[in-house]
Amino acid sequence: MLHHFNLQQGEDIPIWVLDKSGNYTTRSMYRFLTFGGVVNSRMKKIWSARLPMKIEVFRWLAIQDRIQSGVALKHKSWKGDPNCSLCTSPETADHIIFQCVLARFAWVGVSEALGWNDSPISFSNLFSKQGGAMTMGLKLFCWLL
Repeated sequence: MLHHFNLQQGEDIPIWVLDKSGNYTTRSMYRFLTFGGVVNSRMKKIWSARLPMKIEVFRWLAIQDRIQSGVALKHKSWKGDPNCSLCTSPETADHIIFQCVLARFAWVGVSEALGWNDSPISFSNLFSKQGGAMTMGLKLFCWLL
């Protein structure tokens, strides 16, 4: 259904409504496809961390739960063991990055350095930390990778 339209003489000028400039950009299309047109402030903080691109991409994949964990591979008919080889718990993105013995050790160090009372156990738990602390925690952890 059309709303608020004006018919005038002259040439039509297309305007891309997903960007303030009115011009098409791949960035605006990507943002629209990924976040439904809403710029997610959490994702904005994540991409502004100024880490090496391969770490940024890994982190983004992990947050989207798209890294090749044992559980994710099992859903794709992988024949291997979906459990962690270190502790035999189901290997998920949260397990690899927050819950496994080695990850817990790294997060205790990060939490100690930032003065947190506890270490995060999942991405949702990490994102409950306040703004700058969450960003700094992710930076420190990613540098430990």
